[in-house]
Amino acid sequence: MPSPSPRAGEESNESGTRPFPRAGERGAGGERGPDDERVALFREHPPAWWAWPWRLPRPMTVAELIAAGSLDAQVAALFWVALERRASLLVVAGPNGAGKTVTLSALLDFLDPAVERRYVQGMAEDFAFAATTNPATTYLLCNEISDHLPIYLWGRRVRRLFELVAQGYGLAATLHADSTLETLDFLRAPPLDVPGALLAQVALVATIAVVRRDGRWLRRVSGVDLLQGGSAELSYLSLSTWHRKGDTHVTEVETYAEPLARRLGTSPVVLRAAVRARARLLDDLVARGATGPSAVRAALAAYRASGAP
Repeated sequence: MPSPSPRAGEESNESGTRPFPRAGERGAGGERGPDDERVALFREHPPAWWAWPWRLPRPMTVAELIAAGSLDAQVAALFWVALERRASLLVVAGPNGAGKTVTLSALLDFLDPAVERRYVQGMAEDFAFAATTNPATTYLLCNEISDHLPIYLWGRRVRRLFELVAQGYGLAATLHADSTLETLDFLRAPPLDVPGALLAQVALVATIAVVRRDGRWLRRVSGVDLLQGGSAELSYLSLSTWHRKGDTHVTEVETYAEPLARRLGTSPVVLRAAVRARARLLDDLVARGATGPSAVRAALAAYRASGAP
């Protein structure tokens, strides 16, 4: 059974439930305050990306999500290595308000800045962009696969979306499901009828769990699975699992480095080194309190420029 949904506006330790901040006042030197950065982060996406909630969500950085315990630095580093290679990703959760869009938005900072982001236009999408965009340099963003709102994608358009992934486009999308198995069943069932061979083009499925503890809602990336196989043999490997009792994340990148590296087009040696180095950088950002948008993006840019794995 899915966890109960946090009520709109209910205080939480993380994504999507606190009031949207007002624009902050500028200091004597004209510098922007943290609220201004948050407003800018929100406005980077089209308004429909946030799905018209009753209370506007509070965008967060991946370092802030780590600090909040939603995921740890190793899990984040895994996403970093995958997304910079345009690996396709589904972020899923059962209840509303779980933080799917806030989490996905934070992870998009890991995309190569040269990649073109193309927002799918829900039920109005005609996919005409496919005639003028380069699949090898384009990443498709779908705010949700469902029939809840016209700004979401549904019906035959969902299959078309996955056909484009098979043609070389990257994809990140969210949907309502409590596990990878439920996600695959949902997408393969009518009226979506997405074949397993197309679903196999997706590399990762990240599941978010919502639990109540000590009077507050906790949101945790409870699992990250690597999809494998094709049509009749679609399966998955568990790359990361959240242990509820100890509130810890256990990552199996070392165990599954070979299939993951093969999927990402790199070697196990490079993959392991990249995850370790990036996890250290992210842990350092959190330890120093350098978790805001400017600090995180500056650190990511510096890392890219350094030539590190």
